[in-house]
Amino acid sequence: QAPRFSLQACKMPQSKAGVVAKLKGERGGYGIGTCASKSTLNTAEQLGSDQWTTLVQFTPLRPGYEGKSVHYFQIPAVFLKKKWTHVRVNSFPDGGIARMRLYGTVKKDVSRHASSVIDLAAAENGGVAVACSNATTAANLIALGRAKTMGEGWETARKPNRPPVLKKGPDGLIDFKNASDFCVLKLCCAGNVGELEIDTNHFKGNFPESCIVEGCYLKEQLTYQQETALFLDAKRSACVKWVPVLERVKLTPHAQVRFPVKKELGPITHVRITIYPDGGVSRLRVLGLPVAAKSSL
Repeated sequence: QAPRFSLQACKMPQSKAGVVAKLKGERGGYGIGTCASKSTLNTAEQLGSDQWTTLVQFTPLRPGYEGKSVHYFQIPAVFLKKKWTHVRVNSFPDGGIARMRLYGTVKKDVSRHASSVIDLAAAENGGVAVACSNATTAANLIALGRAKTMGEGWETARKPNRPPVLKKGPDGLIDFKNASDFCVLKLCCAGNVGELEIDTNHFKGNFPESCIVEGCYLKEQLTYQQETALFLDAKRSACVKWVPVLERVKLTPHAQVRFPVKKELGPITHVRITIYPDGGVSRLRVLGLPVAAKSSL
């Protein structure tokens, strides 16, 4: 039986942390198929979750037949820039819900890392891949840990406009003219970058010949969709003041290499990695500190 459904959310104040811990303890990890006790219900009432902000209004769900069971709900624009820590799923009057996915952006409090170097681009810290010229796996660049397979990295398609004869440019690297791909990453916060780590793990015969990394400081607060449109528009992106973070450097296969960054770079909010001419990069780590802290790198 498909239930009716609604979704509420809140930004839980720290003062309620004890209530949440008590509630989890009372349920003991055995919530499925058991009835909540009166004590548990009383504890839950202390959260006031029935008064939380409604993100999805009361909506009938379809039964779980193939092709009909998956539902997508757009959150109202007025809530898109708000931060939430907890959600409440309401099922009326009963029935089953197999899975619920919440798509959004991590907003981690990085202020407690003011005196230690963090990966400003990491997804776990709130970094986001906002634009990519080729392929849809760019988010893999900022995923947790090292990639276990080549498929867990960012790989672009072979460029059809590769030059038929490879010639070195004045910098000693191959002149690929217009044969390149890029990915733009939004950092978890504005930061001073001290070091980059570029990992081509598992990319042995299909790693890029070289890459460059640039940075910019974007003052305007844009939505994910707005940033994607900005950076994929060649004319508009050209108006963004990009500064070199790492000059074009030759890459090597199946290797995890760190590169120091200029001290005078200044704070940035986004980085753009451009690879020549194509190929795969497993991970990109942007190591630094939030702008409020003095870099120790």
